[in-house]
Amino acid sequence: MTEQAIPENPSSRQSGSQPVHYKDRSTWIRILYMLLFAFIYGVTKFALNALVLIQIALRLLTGEINDNLRTLSSDLSQYIYDMLRFMTFNSERKPFPFAEWKRGQPHD
Repeated sequence: MTEQAIPENPSSRQSGSQPVHYKDRSTWIRILYMLLFAFIYGVTKFALNALVLIQIALRLLTGEINDNLRTLSSDLSQYIYDMLRFMTFNSERKPFPFAEWKRGQPHD
């Protein structure tokens, strides 16, 4: 896997030749996006845990699981994965709502 070079912002240099990264506007914008996604991650994680508990209850009470909830759980899992990849600098692609909603994996 090759590392991609991050383009340098010419305005992020002081009078010398050393770059001043904390003045790079794109970094601060990304940090704001990361904070937004950290909040959304917390809400989404709570929702996914609720779906797990509902599916457990359905399985215990009816012996079956709800396919619609199963699909929603798969989609939320994919969304959480996309958010974590963005927040950990493993992807430059911003997740939904800044990109299309990605579907989760089909059922086993």
